[in-house]
Amino acid sequence: MQEPSIAFVLDQPEDKAHRPGDELTGRVRLLGIDRTQVRELRFQFRGISRITIPSRLPWSAPSDSIVRSDETVDLFSQRRVFAKDALRGNEDGGLSAPVSFAFTLRETSGAGSATPSAGPLPPSLRCFSQPFDCTVEYALEAELTLAQAGSRAKTCTARRVLDFEPAGGSETVEPQMVSFASSFTLAPLPHTLDVRTEGPPLSFREKFNSFIYRNRQAPSPFSIVIRASSQLVRREPLPLLVTLQLENGTVAMHRKFQVRGATMVIERNTTVQGPGNKTLQHSDKTVVIDSRELDIALPANTEVDLWPRISSLVAPELPPPTFASNGITRDYSMDVTLSVGCGDEEFQVKGSIPSLVVLPSAALDMPSLPPDDEPPSYETAMGSSSAMGTAPPYSLPESQADQHNPEASVDVKVDFEMRGRVFEFVNGEKKYWKERGMANVALQRDSCGKPRLVAKYVKTGEVCADHHITLDMKLSPIVQSDRSWTWCAGNDMSRDGSKAQTLAARFKDSASAHEFKDAFVGIQKAAA
Repeated sequence: MQEPSIAFVLDQPEDKAHRPGDELTGRVRLLGIDRTQVRELRFQFRGISRITIPSRLPWSAPSDSIVRSDETVDLFSQRRVFAKDALRGNEDGGLSAPVSFAFTLRETSGAGSATPSAGPLPPSLRCFSQPFDCTVEYALEAELTLAQAGSRAKTCTARRVLDFEPAGGSETVEPQMVSFASSFTLAPLPHTLDVRTEGPPLSFREKFNSFIYRNRQAPSPFSIVIRASSQLVRREPLPLLVTLQLENGTVAMHRKFQVRGATMVIERNTTVQGPGNKTLQHSDKTVVIDSRELDIALPANTEVDLWPRISSLVAPELPPPTFASNGITRDYSMDVTLSVGCGDEEFQVKGSIPSLVVLPSAALDMPSLPPDDEPPSYETAMGSSSAMGTAPPYSLPESQADQHNPEASVDVKVDFEMRGRVFEFVNGEKKYWKERGMANVALQRDSCGKPRLVAKYVKTGEVCADHHITLDMKLSPIVQSDRSWTWCAGNDMSRDGSKAQTLAARFKDSASAHEFKDAFVGIQKAAA
């Protein structure tokens, strides 16, 4: 006989990062039990903040007796109770009860109503380290009480932990760039006679000429300026701008400089208030990039953005964003080191951003892509316009009748092509993704060598996305999907005229999506 058990079955993906106001819908399944055995089913959706202090603190004397303390604060709590008559019967013979909760917009009181002093909910946080353990957790909990004869009723429990991020600001603020610079002196080049490795020894006249040459060449002063953003958006590119400042007319203007190494380290600091108003802090570090084998040209008096040239320079997962709530503070700092070389000489610039603000992912402001009703064929298609696929969800204008003509693409060089499902983002009263259809997504160059993204319907060959690929264009992930990318096209010409449009493509799997990203970044670099 099957043992009684309960389990949550939610409509939302298990790895979704929830935001304030998000709804939770679904059901709780009861297995191995019939209605007559049920006394009641209780639901609870709550957020808690827990700080655990060890029995002995770092500053305590050996004679001090400090008891290990656990401080737990309820951020909010919502409850539901179902009697056995309110449970639904399933086709498989089991029982179920509907789940319907929502994340509150602000911290609430124990009674469940918002208090005037309540602040925004803190994000999910798990920090297990010395000298304290700290957790901010949001969870669905269910307890089933069985109707049994005897002194104590039997219970079954289920628990589902949810990831939560606070909402970003309503207005987009241009991040403040932090600058730091270092000044250096470049020694003059040696005379050609001084570096001679073959031939007879230098004569007195040759040594004298070399001495005069070196004394006429003054050292060349120069500066290296680094600009980095003081705000970091999760999963977004990190702008890192470098400028080599040289005075015109100096000998160094004719020398070649390169960025040879870059190191970027982000430090995460978690602070809690302990007993006696003592402050406990834990820090750990995340290495964003540590490369010593770069070769990026650094022309004089020209600002160079390293992001298009270092594809790995992307903001890492840093849960949670910057916050301060309920005696817990999470903040960040960042250290940057850059190595610039010129010939045999190498110069190092170091800078620090002591207050780095981490913001929630911008991709979370968009809804997730609709699911696949019927998983289509995602096989890679190289110029296969006759392959089967879905028809366009809407008709295209007649002006595109010649866009899939084979004669019109004679001078086009296709660098990459893969089949995927294309979407456009509708930013209206209701925000949602509108499917354009299954298409062959190609990265190609036109007759002028400019990179373009062109997507054609698999079945009809008509164009459903067509725009230039610019250096400022960036791919962002779609939440709850590791096989999708979204980007903003400023001149999508697949419909009437040129129109700014937010597009997305979903591929067969995660590996295919990363293959598309590598090709996209590669064609961007080639066009730089």
